[in-house]
This record gives sequence, C-alpha cells and structure tokens, in this order.
Amino acid sequence: MQDVNPRGKTLGLRERQKQATIDGILDAARVLFRESGFVGVTIQGIADRAGVSPETVYQRFGSKLGVLDALIRRTVRTDGDEFGTGIPALVEAMVNEADPRAQIDRWAALGRQVNEDAWDLFDVARAAAASDAASAARWDTEQQWRYAAQQRLARSLASRAALRPDVTEGVAADLLWTWCGHDMYRLLVIERGWTPDDYEEWLRRMSRSMLLDDHSGSLLS
Repeated sequence: MQDVNPRGKTLGLRERQKQATIDGILDAARVLFRESGFVGVTIQGIADRAGVSPETVYQRFGSKLGVLDALIRRTVRTDGDEFGTGIPALVEAMVNEADPRAQIDRWAALGRQVNEDAWDLFDVARAAAASDAASAARWDTEQQWRYAAQQRLARSLASRAALRPDVTEGVAADLLWTWCGHDMYRLLVIERGWTPDDYEEWLRRMSRSMLLDDHSGSLLS
C-alpha cells in the first residue's frame, strides 16, 4: 500500500515511516509547547511524549528551536506546495487579483487561515524570542516576511488608485499588518469569543471601509 503526502509525492514504506516519526514529534511538541511554553519544554520531554529517543529529535530537527520552526512551517505552510494552497502561492494570488475588493477578501481569508491554524504557535514563538537570541532572530525574520506581504498588497492597491486619498501606501501596509496580526486575532477570537468567521468578516469590512476609495469619511479625522 502506498500513501500520498501533501505535496502529491507517492511515499513508500520507509518514507511513510520517516514521515510518521516527524509528524509524531511535531504533534508531541505542539502539545508540550501549549502546556509549558518554549522555555518549559525540553528535547527529552518531546522525545518521551513522541515515543522516540532524544537523538532522533536532534537528528531530525537539530534543536528545540528547529522543532518549533518546523512545526510553524508545517502548520502555516510557509514553504508552499504544488497545488497553490501554500502561503506563498496564496499571497501571489492576492497580489495579482484584478479587483481591489477581491484582493481584500483574499487577504482577510488568508489572515483568518493563518491565525486560526497557528495562533498558539505564534504565542510560543514570541515568548521564546524574549528569552533566546536565536528565537528572537527567527521571530524578527518572520515578522519582516509578514510585513513584506502587507507591503505588496498595499503597493498593488496604490498602483491601481484604489486607496482612499487620505491613506498612503505606507499607512495601508501598517494597518493591514496590524489588523491581520496574531495579537488582534487573540484579542477578538481567543479572549473575546468571536468566531473565526466573525474575525474574517471584520477584517474584510474594516479594510474595505477604511482603505478603499469607494467610501466617504476620513480615516484620520
């Protein structure tokens, strides 16, 4: 019997066993990170929960930060895939969408997807950044990448004269980055009990009304 992984490649028995080991380690790590945070988790603890040796964890991931990094990449799909459902492909589709309103809709759906899938991991990554230099560098890189995606959308909207007269490209990027950030998701969904659907609809309505040049009123007044 053969399985197919998310990238569409047919896996043999050895590859399936290897992937199962990796998935087991990452699943175990996610539970432990949720319970104890980055600092409170050890490679030994991950190995024990996953039913493997610490050496296997080190061999696959190199370090605890490597485990967290792989877990975020798997969850958020930052590496992309051949089906166009990874984050890079979704960002490209958003930027290249012809209709500014549809661009905003794609952006809202993407912001909801990423936060719904990985808000807890972003909490762990931010906490890790406060106590570990390598984790801080990794967090900064992720934030720069995320802001760059917002800049691309803002630039696209500006190039189509879709932004309101009182909203510069830079302000648009800053607002998009803030609204779809994991802090906003945590406040509204996790702490205030909004549903992910509520959050996505709020993103869509807020950004359309505050950014696009088809509504009256002033953002800065």
